[in-house]
Amino acid sequence: MKGLINWFANNPVAANLMMIAIIVGGLMSMTTLNREIMPSMPSKFIEVSVVYLGADPVEVEDRISIRVEEAIREIEGIININSVSTQGRGIITAEVSVGYDLQKVLNEIKVQVDAINTFPKEGERPKIRLIKFRERVIQVAVMADTDEKSLKIISQKVRDDLAALPGVDFAEMKGDRRYEVGIEVSEMALRRYGLTFDAVVEAVRQSSINMPAGTIKAIAGDMILRTKSQAYNTNDFENITLLKKRDGTRVLLGDVAHVVDGFEEDQVLARFNNKPAIFIDILLTTAPDVVAVTREVRNYIAKSASFLPDGVTLVSWLDLSNTFKGRVNILLFSGISGLILVFSLLMLFLRPAIAFWVCGGIITSFMGALWILPMLDVSLNMLTLFAFILVLGIVVDDAIIIGESVHSGQERGLRGLEAATSGANNVSKPVMFAALTTMVAFSPILFLDGIAAAVMKPLPIVVILALSFSLIEAFFILPSHLAHMKPPGEAKGFITRFLRKIRQTVSGQLSKFIHNYYVPFLAKTLKKKYLTLSAFVAIWLVLFSFVQGGWMRQDFFPTIPSDYIIADVVLTDGIAFNRAESVMRQVEKAAQTLSSADFKNEDGEPEANPIKNIQTFVKGNKVQVFIDLLPAEERSVDIAEISRRWRHLIGDMTDVKQFDMRFQLRSRNKPLSFVLASNNRRTLEQATADLTTALTKFAGVLDIGDTLRSARQEMVLDLKNEAESLGVSTRDLARQVRQGFFGEEAQRIPRGKDDVKVMIRYPLESRRTVETLKTMRIRTTNGTEVPFEVVADIHFEQGATEIRRLNRRRVVEITGDVDTKITNAQEVIRKVEREVIPVLQEKYPDLEYLLEGDQKEIKSFQAGLLRNTAMALLAIYALIAVAFRSYSQPILVMLAIPFGYLGSVLGHMFLGLPFSMFSFLGVVATAGVVVNDNLVLIDYINKLRASGESAIDAVRKAAESRFRPIFLTTLTTFIGLMPIISEQSKQAQFLIPMAISLAFGVVLSSFVTLILVPNLFVVLDSFKTWVKAKIFRIRQHRRGQNL
Repeated sequence: MKGLINWFANNPVAANLMMIAIIVGGLMSMTTLNREIMPSMPSKFIEVSVVYLGADPVEVEDRISIRVEEAIREIEGIININSVSTQGRGIITAEVSVGYDLQKVLNEIKVQVDAINTFPKEGERPKIRLIKFRERVIQVAVMADTDEKSLKIISQKVRDDLAALPGVDFAEMKGDRRYEVGIEVSEMALRRYGLTFDAVVEAVRQSSINMPAGTIKAIAGDMILRTKSQAYNTNDFENITLLKKRDGTRVLLGDVAHVVDGFEEDQVLARFNNKPAIFIDILLTTAPDVVAVTREVRNYIAKSASFLPDGVTLVSWLDLSNTFKGRVNILLFSGISGLILVFSLLMLFLRPAIAFWVCGGIITSFMGALWILPMLDVSLNMLTLFAFILVLGIVVDDAIIIGESVHSGQERGLRGLEAATSGANNVSKPVMFAALTTMVAFSPILFLDGIAAAVMKPLPIVVILALSFSLIEAFFILPSHLAHMKPPGEAKGFITRFLRKIRQTVSGQLSKFIHNYYVPFLAKTLKKKYLTLSAFVAIWLVLFSFVQGGWMRQDFFPTIPSDYIIADVVLTDGIAFNRAESVMRQVEKAAQTLSSADFKNEDGEPEANPIKNIQTFVKGNKVQVFIDLLPAEERSVDIAEISRRWRHLIGDMTDVKQFDMRFQLRSRNKPLSFVLASNNRRTLEQATADLTTALTKFAGVLDIGDTLRSARQEMVLDLKNEAESLGVSTRDLARQVRQGFFGEEAQRIPRGKDDVKVMIRYPLESRRTVETLKTMRIRTTNGTEVPFEVVADIHFEQGATEIRRLNRRRVVEITGDVDTKITNAQEVIRKVEREVIPVLQEKYPDLEYLLEGDQKEIKSFQAGLLRNTAMALLAIYALIAVAFRSYSQPILVMLAIPFGYLGSVLGHMFLGLPFSMFSFLGVVATAGVVVNDNLVLIDYINKLRASGESAIDAVRKAAESRFRPIFLTTLTTFIGLMPIISEQSKQAQFLIPMAISLAFGVVLSSFVTLILVPNLFVVLDSFKTWVKAKIFRIRQHRRGQNL
């Protein structure tokens, strides 16, 4: 290392070329970096979806979900199997363990599912897919004063155009219905013409068909043969022949049935700002560039008026690029402010040239990191930008220590190359190992699994890269620049004289403080070193008791606010669509009222209404309403306050099963989640009710819900005994009732990019009443028509509307939210697990409590972080032990780590913030940073001891000599983080806890370095001396006995 440092110091061309190469590489890579708000989530789920239309959840569970679960349960790599069985559909999701080849697992699942031969014939083919992370970056609303079919055709063209834009991975329509051809045949028409549903279905299949018929091998050439009679529209289907009479007349389908060429019957209502609309989501998966894609979409919309029909309006909204730019500007401002503060601070203590090149090292280090990031598939997002801010005060430490060492050499009379090389070489070992220990401290995050870990991984990557390039800059570039720095002479010019005077004043005051206050105080503590040690231990115990006593609030997954609010309402299952529409209008009216309401800022002054757009969407029993807000940078009113006002305006709603209002940037699970398992539905129902009641008694717990949907009334058909004598089987009964009320799919016809179902069934009005069922005729195999009531009975019972299973057991999840001003999720969970769950399990012996959702993620994350941190601490110990060739001195160096943790706690308590996932990561990062000052101090103590100084004298001289660099590195780290810590924007609040952990942890640890470590070194040295003397006396005694 010494040779390389000297070579580069002597060869400024090589040093400058290296710096230029790093900066150019960083600038060029910046143009290739993907841009997104938060890092993309890794894929780890595989979904099997089977449609079994008309089947109830119990039948779907038995014939679909359980069959798939049993088929794939032994596939290697699958750690969890979830299934949801609903009306007409079964969805089974397999979670794959980290480290397994997803494509290989996907192929194995396909093989096993394809081998299942017990699926019902009426079910559709299973669809198997890998669930990939997809993020909506912008949404386009298509509005036109036209009918539903025309609006869909226009929207399809717009969707196809948007999907073809550069960078767009998917464009999906929302708010439209699928095409469907409905052939409605009444029971009276069937009886009048002596027809059956089977006959109508078969007539359609036999007549509506295109089929190749081979080739005529003529001499003149081949001629293709084919039939071409596929029906495509209403007229085509109406002209299909059903019957031919003896007189030659024909009965056409149009004579018997009403053909409706329209849409599926499941109603959908979508509106944008109170106008009918269809929405197109622009989705990105891999290599996302939010800014570039949204720019392309806006450009398309700007040009759309020239080629779209008159009256069609396109509006873009939910634009994440605005959010991205706002967050980036906040973080860039904080970063630049921190850099300016660090530079200004260094100017107070170091020569301007040294301060300039030290800060220049920050730019070089950052550019080096940016150069490598695209190669590691890391995007530019809030976490990477925050990582640069976080490491701002850390990367400068290397240059400060070397720069201050050179500065001290110059004050001792060294000049030019000699001062630069001597200063760099003197501190090369502590600088090298300080950077390595910091890298190791950040590394535990790299080896964590789970969603939280995936979000955080860019942070250690940026830190490690920046620190690596900071070492390159500090050892090979900085000495070359400092070597050619002119010796300090007489200041010329007013500014130069003014700066020198300030620097001399500050340096003089610092020196005065060191000599008059610090050194005498340290001497007193060394005289009473055991009292000093006791005082520090007492302080640590008192501060740690704050944590154990519950004084520290916790919120593991912090809220990341977006610029829109979503109200989700789930109504009672089976509710009429007009009732769902009524609830939608209630929520929409509240949003419209809010959009015209008055708002005031924190000073009580009026400000513009923050609501820009309102979107409503209703399908089935689900209602969703969006409120689009002004960007956070353009409004002062908090999004949480807007959400509270909207909730208040909505008021009470009837027939509501679940209501949730959220404004997170990415949807997250509710903080409270309790999963109960039992194969006895009655047990699950009663236990869920008991747990829900218990949760309502906790102060601060709100929005309690569960996945055990309300029961739905079912009509069960029972075959009478006399039916068999009439030639009617249960299958005949079920199939014919299904044909009439659900319908039978005769065929699917291609229409552009859509496959259109052709369904044959009773008219809609007939299917609305039970009377139609009672008056229908059941056809026997010999053509006899038997009244329904002759062969079947009806009885009513309550049936499930949704059945959830986890790892082959029925489960129900009870969820809830918390008001963090009153309580925290972890405290509620601890009390429920300790006081409520045992009572439930005693009351219901077949009930099992499972750890899932956020709780499983939190425990997994914390366990993994603790495990990896322990390994990192061992690695740090090994590095320091190798550097100092000592087993005991690394303990002195690492003593700052527990105090760094308590500094983090004090910082959170002082600023009134809860401990979050980012706080824990900040503590881990602090562990690597706080040992740096101890390394510098003990390395110098060892050098003095090697030169013959006593332990007391070595400690005093080293502490006095290293006070200045320790003070500077601590202050620059703290000052560099102050802009982000003091940031008032709500968008950056979730990042602040990590900065607090690092900043306050470093400050408290510096007191440990300057006071406790010198005392401990003397104690350790005294102990070693005592041990050596004891061993010497024992040996002398043994030699005397031998003589």
